[in-house]
Amino acid sequence: MKFCSLLLLALLLLPGCKSDHGKILLRLKYHDGDVQNISVEEKIEGPMVSIVNKTSTDLTVDSALDDGKRYAFIAQVRRICSDSKLGDEVRHYDSDDMLGDMDKESRRLHDAVKDVLHKNYRFAYNDLGELVDPFKEGNQLAEPPIDPGLVQLNFPKERVGVGYTWTSRRKNPLLNTYNIFTYTIADISAEKVVVHAKGNIKGFKSLVRDFVVEGDYTINRFNGHLLGGYFAGNVRGNKILISVVTHEQGL
Repeated sequence: MKFCSLLLLALLLLPGCKSDHGKILLRLKYHDGDVQNISVEEKIEGPMVSIVNKTSTDLTVDSALDDGKRYAFIAQVRRICSDSKLGDEVRHYDSDDMLGDMDKESRRLHDAVKDVLHKNYRFAYNDLGELVDPFKEGNQLAEPPIDPGLVQLNFPKERVGVGYTWTSRRKNPLLNTYNIFTYTIADISAEKVVVHAKGNIKGFKSLVRDFVVEGDYTINRFNGHLLGGYFAGNVRGNKILISVVTHEQGL
């Protein structure tokens, strides 16, 4: 009789165990001194325009706080490149070029971005990927060098499996606007998680109306770090493609 009771109890527990099978908990995990280089490439292609902008930024973990529940970062922009063609006008800029080798237009652009180059900015994420301490000036940098929402997902509190969907409202400090993103777990492998993302991007004043981007993030299954991602969209008849590639040191 006792054996039958134990067997019945085990059978009752099986559905509960099975329901959590294959689900994982997404959390950020860093150590002091970890360095992540993030390269962002933005392409705009249209009938009369072709623009490619590239930015390389180092994110260094300044300190892990609250027993790994919060991480303070320092962001430093290492390189900015831009190639554009507007009608018959072609322009090129690379912050690594010697100033003496730049033409008049390149020097003008260099003057506009030089305050961002090699400066730093401080901010903090919690282990859910939420920006908990906003960007603060360090070394006189006047504005954030990157959109933190682009390079870091906000993770759900609960365990997730393939097909799980959640929504995040995140601020773009570069434009002081809020964008709504919907995420869906597309695949979970031994080491990686693919997250499909669809975002409603708020336009900028009367220059650009609201638009939609869609793409995928690939993240490390065990520490939540971004491995790469891309988004595609269309604005005023021009195709937009944004890609993110990361390289990590000291991990």
